[in-house]
Amino acid sequence: MSMLRGRWVLLLAVLAGGLWMADASWAQDAEDAVEAAVEAVEEAVAPPTAEEAAALAEAEAAAAEAGDYSVEYANPDEGDYSIVIVDTAKFTIDNLWICIAGCLVFLMHLGFAMVESGLTRAKNTVNILFKNSMIICIGFVTYGIMGFNLHYPLNDGNIIANWIGFAGFGFLSIGSEVLNDPAFATASGYELDMTGYADFFFQAMFCATGATIVCGSVAGRIKLLPFLIFITFFTAIVYPLVGSWHWGALFLNKMDTPFYDFAGSTVVHSVGGWGALVGAIILGPRLGKYAADGSVQPIPGHSMPLVTSGVFLRWFGWFGFNGGSVLNADAG
Repeated sequence: MSMLRGRWVLLLAVLAGGLWMADASWAQDAEDAVEAAVEAVEEAVAPPTAEEAAALAEAEAAAAEAGDYSVEYANPDEGDYSIVIVDTAKFTIDNLWICIAGCLVFLMHLGFAMVESGLTRAKNTVNILFKNSMIICIGFVTYGIMGFNLHYPLNDGNIIANWIGFAGFGFLSIGSEVLNDPAFATASGYELDMTGYADFFFQAMFCATGATIVCGSVAGRIKLLPFLIFITFFTAIVYPLVGSWHWGALFLNKMDTPFYDFAGSTVVHSVGGWGALVGAIILGPRLGKYAADGSVQPIPGHSMPLVTSGVFLRWFGWFGFNGGSVLNADAG
């Protein structure tokens, strides 16, 4: 009898334990469900405000009137209701044309090297070819590190009396996600129909062209190292600073009668020309150019075919230099 009673006690204990465990499991499930609901509420994305919705409607109306682009919220799934421009066929064509134009300007530098080396003595050829190659290399690096953000201060408040502005070092370090965004150049305040990469490439070619003008004026009468130091200073500071006065929307653009420059007639050619004049004055004439009595001693170039080939390359590249300066592929 006592054994039977013990079995019933054991059975009741097991049943009680099972009920307690079931109750605890249900409580845990209920607690987990409550926590999940709280997390869902916390993670829920708030809808756009009335001001954000009105801004999108206004941007959509402007896009519809323009007819060549569209707009949308940047990332509504994460609550980012800033407005971005959507990639369109026109944007793609314009962006491609700017890249092609930049390549044509790049080709002009081969023409510069050929003309300069052909019009000087043969002994200077290697020096001139190397200098023209280094203009591209140094120009790209210095313009990317600080020149571009000095040239285009982006109206971010770092502007002193409309004479100088600087948006910080390392333009290319912004990253591909931003520089490939179709809205980058528009949102920056300059309203360009291209990506940041395309804009940088085209403008860096212009910067290097200004430096090449100086290279031609001092061909055959300057050593390599001083010239490379000068090019570093010119492409990092001189050209971008002067260019910012107009293309960077500083004081030349804020005059009662705004300054006008198309295709760098002043920003590129005049700045490069002034730099060339200063270099020529400092260096003086080529050795052997003048005799003791002051008479001129001709120093003919060594290869007119090289010069002619360079002229045609520069002529061909000019279609990218001036044609690309429209900054879009629209003939109108």
